[in-house]
Amino acid sequence: MAWGTGIKSVQRGTVAAGATATITAVVMAKTFLNFLGFTSTHTSGLVSDAMPKIVLTNTTTITCSNGGGAEDALVSFEAIEYY
Repeated sequence: MAWGTGIKSVQRGTVAAGATATITAVVMAKTFLNFLGFTSTHTSGLVSDAMPKIVLTNTTTITCSNGGGAEDALVSFEAIEYY
């Protein structure tokens, strides 16, 4: 990935497991998605069982999938687009 000369935009938000979040359009090749943390009432004892995953699905959509049964997970994210 070739990075430009600085940050163009930063977008932050939350997305629930099994759902999507809409952001302002970005250039996917110039955008980095950060997983900032999550909350869940999943009680298996193993974080890896509850860990959700987020993906920049297209230029305006972040998709969150649950990990091993954390259907109630709420993930905080930030999408940083570079020039």
